[in-house]
Amino acid sequence: MHMDYRKVLSFATVFALAAAGSARATEEGRSAAKDRESDVHRLSCANGGTPRKVPIGPHDASLGPLRFVNGRFGAGYPPRHFRPTSGRELFPLKAPMLVDPGARLRIEIARADRRHVWLGYGAGRTDRLDVVACRHTKPTVWLGAIVVDGARCARLRVVQGGSTSILRIPFGRGTCRRA
Repeated sequence: MHMDYRKVLSFATVFALAAAGSARATEEGRSAAKDRESDVHRLSCANGGTPRKVPIGPHDASLGPLRFVNGRFGAGYPPRHFRPTSGRELFPLKAPMLVDPGARLRIEIARADRRHVWLGYGAGRTDRLDVVACRHTKPTVWLGAIVVDGARCARLRVVQGGSTSILRIPFGRGTCRRA
């Protein structure tokens, strides 16, 4: 026998289901800020490493306690190198990230760049990282990449304590004014 559940449910049941759905939507709205905050990937001493030798090169991009090894390597290529072609739509710059001992900072992609640039450190893709380095005598290192979808100047906001600075990572010659 086929039963039409729309007729079986009482008004009270339908009202309770609607109220629960409304409460869930309200709760989802309230937790939107928490959801955005949960998109922040956290890197700590537990998931980082300590290099035997700390590499220093002419193509490093650094700002305060933060350094991307070979972070300015993309400045050596013409912008057309980063033009999407069939089969290649994204351009990762593999750049180990070094942070001085004991430093705590947040790294964010500048808001205007978030549709075109992201960070690939830790577990997957993000536009924000909270970083806590080990308290050793050497910097903590995390392997990963900065990824773009074309030639551009990737602007990273680096927040440490109460100060904010911008670190520019060039993807193509001449894309960053101060690269």
